[in-house]
Amino acid sequence: SFKSEMGKISVKIEKKEKNNLNLIIKDDGRGFNINKIKSKAIEKGLISKDKAENMDDDQIISFIFSPNFSTKEEVSDISGRGVGMDVVKTFLNDINSEISVSNRKSNGAKFFIKLNLN
Repeated sequence: SFKSEMGKISVKIEKKEKNNLNLIIKDDGRGFNINKIKSKAIEKGLISKDKAENMDDDQIISFIFSPNFSTKEEVSDISGRGVGMDVVKTFLNDINSEISVSNRKSNGAKFFIKLNLN
């Protein structure tokens, strides 16, 4: 299916608890290539092939938060260096906050960030 070169990102902010702020960030891209992430995680020794086969898509996607993890074969100025998402997760953990991500089945990705305001 054809995707426009122009992407859409939506950001929703919710305050459901006194000391927390939720950020929900969605895009309308291709989503994550689960097989590519799974292959890289196995190649890097993060998981065995048998265990990977029994993981759901969201569990596989969580490997993007591993240090030095990238599915890019070539490094550019903006991608493929394997730094980025692990730094985001570490920073959020340091401020007692959390991030998770899920595929939206060929309709992009969804990031959920729970910020602790204390």
